[in-house]
Amino acid sequence: MCNPMSPSTQTRSSSDPSSSSPLSPFVGMDTFLYRTARALPEKIQRRAINFIRYSGAHEDAPLWLAKTFYLIIFGMIIGELALVGLESFINEWEGTLITDFSLGAALALVLGSLVGGFLTFALRVLHVYYSIQKRAERVENILPDFLLLVAGNVRAGMTSFSALKSSARPEFGALSEEIRVVTSRALGTESFGNALSSVSGRIQSRSVTETMGFFLQAL
Repeated sequence: MCNPMSPSTQTRSSSDPSSSSPLSPFVGMDTFLYRTARALPEKIQRRAINFIRYSGAHEDAPLWLAKTFYLIIFGMIIGELALVGLESFINEWEGTLITDFSLGAALALVLGSLVGGFLTFALRVLHVYYSIQKRAERVENILPDFLLLVAGNVRAGMTSFSALKSSARPEFGALSEEIRVVTSRALGTESFGNALSSVSGRIQSRSVTETMGFFLQAL
């Protein structure tokens, strides 16, 4: 089975003279991150791919997932160090509450790693989630104007394909980008209907999904 996170480009070989350029360490790091992402469960990989696709980010999903993985580990270490360092202070504070609870080093390590890892994961996911919601909101705001333009083009005698392609203006932002991708794919070997149905898989919006479904029925 093909791994969902196989890198789309191959790194340069060590025999390539240009591999000694200042950028070569970054190429090697990307390869390492790709390998890390492929080592993770495929279910997690596919979720990361969909997550990044919905956000419209230009970052590769494997790189984002691998970076998140290592940042979580880093966050766990920071959490452990922070809680172990505050162990005596926490125990003194607990003493003022007249409780029998005492935070030992082992418990501080466990709690610190859990809190640090969770906070790091939450910050990474919430950042992308916010991007997904903002992107969908922007598309939904301009969708009525886009549809009016498409309808006008159809009334002018254009085919559905030409009407969509002509309506992909810069002011429509992410929606225009997706329509340009659709028309480019439709000019190749893929059918227009299949290419159009993929838009709902790149913009997380019920309105966009219903609109694309309407176009598919009209074809």
